[in-house]
Amino acid sequence: MEGKAITTEIIRGAIKVEGLVPEVCEDRKKTIPLKLVTCLEFSFKCIKEINYLIGFECLTRLLLDNNQLSKIQNLSHLTTLTELDLSFNSIEKIEGLETLTNLTDLSLYNNKIARLEGLETLEELVCLSLGNNLLADLEDVAYFRQFRKLRLLCLDGNPISKDPEYRLFVIAFMRNILYLDHKLCFKAQIEQAKDDYQDELQELKEKELQEEIDIKNRLAKRAETELYKMLEHIRVEGGEHAEDFVLLGNPDDQEDPFKCPLKQRAQNILNAWDDLLVKANLVGLDGLFERMLEEDPEHTRLMEVPTLLEALDEYKEIHRTSTAELKTTIIGLYYKQQEEIKLWQAAMKEDVGKKDDESRAIVNSFEELKKKTIQEAFEDRSTGEEKLKSLLTENNVMKYQLMELEVVCFDEVQNLWMQFEEVFYAMIDVNKQHYANYFGVLRNAENKAAETILMQAASLLEKYILTDMDEEVESDEARMLLKDKDGLIGAIQASHDAHTLTIDSWEDEKLKNEEHTRKVITENAKFAAIKRNRERIQETWYIHDNNVQEINAELHRLQRASVILSSGEGNFRSASKLSSRMGSFAADLKRTRASTRSPLNSNTAPPSLPT
Repeated sequence: MEGKAITTEIIRGAIKVEGLVPEVCEDRKKTIPLKLVTCLEFSFKCIKEINYLIGFECLTRLLLDNNQLSKIQNLSHLTTLTELDLSFNSIEKIEGLETLTNLTDLSLYNNKIARLEGLETLEELVCLSLGNNLLADLEDVAYFRQFRKLRLLCLDGNPISKDPEYRLFVIAFMRNILYLDHKLCFKAQIEQAKDDYQDELQELKEKELQEEIDIKNRLAKRAETELYKMLEHIRVEGGEHAEDFVLLGNPDDQEDPFKCPLKQRAQNILNAWDDLLVKANLVGLDGLFERMLEEDPEHTRLMEVPTLLEALDEYKEIHRTSTAELKTTIIGLYYKQQEEIKLWQAAMKEDVGKKDDESRAIVNSFEELKKKTIQEAFEDRSTGEEKLKSLLTENNVMKYQLMELEVVCFDEVQNLWMQFEEVFYAMIDVNKQHYANYFGVLRNAENKAAETILMQAASLLEKYILTDMDEEVESDEARMLLKDKDGLIGAIQASHDAHTLTIDSWEDEKLKNEEHTRKVITENAKFAAIKRNRERIQETWYIHDNNVQEINAELHRLQRASVILSSGEGNFRSASKLSSRMGSFAADLKRTRASTRSPLNSNTAPPSLPT
């Protein structure tokens, strides 16, 4: 039977939808977006070449068994695959699988493979089937030792399987084999095999150890090469600022960026580059062309018509070169914006710092005056109250000085912002103009491509009418389009409209992001200025009110002390008068006793004391 190519019709028929009734499954096959498909089954489709498997972002199972394939190709982009069945074909060489590093189940059963190669990167393999091929050298089995997770291996039907020592030899050289040729490897069998071939195994382990060292050295050199390629890519797109990413690759030791492991440095640099693209409003532009085709509802149908979409190759190149130029320009402008922001912030910091120093000097000067005045007030109470009341006046003066200084500072901050705003807004407008030019180039390229495709469609329609093109057109979908002129022209126009809509929406998004940047910078600056102004005013009132409370407290203490002292002097004078009167009374009493007593009649009782 004559071989076929993979067409849209065949792809839709190969989609596997599980968990639904048959009628619903068939409808779902026709409408499900390709990026959501997880399984494709192309078994027994007489396919002779693998192609057109594009847009499958979630594909995990791909079954291509029982076809007419002679070569493994066009699978490298299907990196999400975990199961791949290529059995019962005519494949002679294992190739094209290097990027499918998530594969756990691979079947190449019943092909024409005579050499073990091309599987080195598939470290996740658990199940591998190479039965019914042309493997003839038993020594080659050691190749499978590198797959540490391999548990199931099938090699029956190869010339090596006829060797009497085949089974024990394979088991001995495998690391963690559980099943060989669908038969369980018992523990006793494994121990016997390793014992029988212990000398060969020891020699192999020593060789593997040296190979591991060599591999690590090669990987280190490859990683270093990739790192420099990455830096070169950033240098091309980032312009003169590319050197900034060298030290970003090593956050742990900025003095010696090459102490950090190459792999970690490369990841750090990539992270820094991605972060820059986000900040510079450049995310998504690299894959814009592919995304535009994915969002085009007619693109898959139009691809079925041979040579119709050849103009897209030139269009894609325009996308690539224009995007690279835009990224270089916008990144350069982004760094200039950051430099302007730093200069503005430095000027703000310097100006505000000077005003803060002046404010602190005023407050410190008043603190010294307050301390001195309170001390003098208690030393000389006669003028103390007057001095403390004058200190309250000085406190008010300090408050007005601080308020006036803050008003001046706020005005200067506003002037600095207005100067920065003029420059920064102009830079935003320049960015917007570059985006407008960029998307204008894409629109012109889209219009030109659409015109070319319409001309090609007219030529194909004429050719299809005048000649027999059925043999050249393999797809039923393409034949239907070529038989329906209005349908084909309508599909091309719908495709063009979808592309234009994608371009317009992305331009709107980029321009909105620029306006958002302008808005955020403005709001943050205003908020910071108002917040600082309010905090300074609140701080000034706080200092003033605290001084009032402290001075009033000292004034009250001084007044209390004066009252206490005045009361003490009055009591002292009263006590002195009473003491003087008591002294005079005692003297009179003494004189009276002396005049009434005689030595001669000393036993006579004294007269009564006058009351």
